[in-house]
Amino acid sequence: MDSLFLQSLKKTGLTSPEAQIYAALLERGGAAPSTIAEDTHLNRTTVYRTLEALNVKGLVSTVRKHKKLFYQAEGAEALNAFTRNRITVAERAQKTAAQLEPKIEGLLQFASHKPIIKFFEGKEGVRHIFEDHVAGTQSYEMFGFSNIKNVISFLGADFVRKYIAKKVKLNVITRGIFPDTVQDKEFLPTYYGRVPKRNRLEARYIEAQNFPFESELTIYANNKISIVNVHDDKLVGVIIEDQMMHDMLCMIFELAWKGSSIHS
Repeated sequence: MDSLFLQSLKKTGLTSPEAQIYAALLERGGAAPSTIAEDTHLNRTTVYRTLEALNVKGLVSTVRKHKKLFYQAEGAEALNAFTRNRITVAERAQKTAAQLEPKIEGLLQFASHKPIIKFFEGKEGVRHIFEDHVAGTQSYEMFGFSNIKNVISFLGADFVRKYIAKKVKLNVITRGIFPDTVQDKEFLPTYYGRVPKRNRLEARYIEAQNFPFESELTIYANNKISIVNVHDDKLVGVIIEDQMMHDMLCMIFELAWKGSSIHS
């Protein structure tokens, strides 16, 4: 079988089996499926499936000889009609694609502004949220509302010290607002006493009686927010990645910062 002829047939849009079978039928003037399988070295299942496809495309026709199905190839005009039909289908597809362009661009634009939200449960899930605070490579300014007593009780002192060390390595600048409890006020000298001045936590306090928040909200990494509940019976948290929400919460933090106490 002429390999160049087969390559040319495939360029018209035929698959490799279709080109082989069509060429074999042209050479023989027609044949039964069993003969085609022998000539092309294709299995019979492939031959039958391909003959059906060629018949649909108008490139082969069938006749019955001695009560058996016999296939014969259609001529050059049938092949030309097949290629013209492919051009028509492609033109319609291109026209439809052009009509869909505004819709597709609109969906992409919506997706680019859609917040990325990840939920976490259990001890390891909530720990992962804190690890995400220090998982980047760029320095940034972190803001937070936190109940230190609950956080340290959950994470443990060793985890907290390593967490602070990673923040120092990343040159993270931190400001936090805490309840004015004894435990929260002891946090700064206990855990940040040996930290370089630039990276020390700058803390302000609000009345625990009036603002008894039990969990933590952290604004970090220039476009992320995390919210965690560290009670043992409700270990859940969420990371939200969205620039607009991040910036809005930064403004809310600044408003709260101005209204909180500087002194311990």
